[in-house]
Amino acid sequence: MIAGQRTKEAYWSQLWGREPSLPPPIDISDQTIGNTATIALHDFFRAALTGVPRGSRFLELGCAQSRWLPFFGNEFGLRVEGLDYSAVGCAKARELLARTGVEGRIHHADLFAPPSALIGRFDVVASFGLIEHFDDTAGCIQACSRFVRPGGRLITTIPNMRGSVGMLQRALDRKVFDLHVPLRPREVAATHAEAGLEVVHCAFLMSAHWAVVSFGRRFGPRAHGGLRRLLKSADRVVWALERAGLRLPPNQLTSPYIGCFATKPDHTASTR
Repeated sequence: MIAGQRTKEAYWSQLWGREPSLPPPIDISDQTIGNTATIALHDFFRAALTGVPRGSRFLELGCAQSRWLPFFGNEFGLRVEGLDYSAVGCAKARELLARTGVEGRIHHADLFAPPSALIGRFDVVASFGLIEHFDDTAGCIQACSRFVRPGGRLITTIPNMRGSVGMLQRALDRKVFDLHVPLRPREVAATHAEAGLEVVHCAFLMSAHWAVVSFGRRFGPRAHGGLRRLLKSADRVVWALERAGLRLPPNQLTSPYIGCFATKPDHTASTR
């Protein structure tokens, strides 16, 4: 554990514990407008995994209730494992793997005090919405990079809390906003470089996706449902315009995510 952690295990266990059912599987064959965000994320992951052979070892950090973990096994043929410090989240992750018939191991452990057998073992290590919950971003990236073997790669995505998604999150649920460190792509890239990684790509990801904003149970059912429909409708308008040829490039104001992938130098290879 490092100082400046903005969320605790109890927060996540309560969050995952109150979910009434498992989320649906990732389905990129669904090309409808409503699945635009999933397709965009898949395209980013496919680019990040260029050159990674099937059968490579993959670890997701913060894997609680992850829909992506079984997807990486099925879609990319990776040998998947996950790590999370929430026992409830780990149980949900195992259920999701079992539901899709994907073999994989889930480790109930602390990112900052993991089993030594996991260090330097994986060809690909990924986190989706993890590093922004720590004030010491560089320290968190350093901890994540320890799992990557020399020559392997680290994939990181976080919400763009400096754009309109962050503005809406702050307005609709300030407590959730305060759990995040707002970061820019250059800051994400710098922390990866500080951890000794070679950044291949780090930029805003997607054009828009306001429905990712979380506002929990702050509003009554009718207001909650109305706001959720409004955000989804705004997403669909932008995505429909893009399909009509009016493409909105990723940008600081409207992009919902920042995506980064980097490699861990293999110093032994350069001395052979």
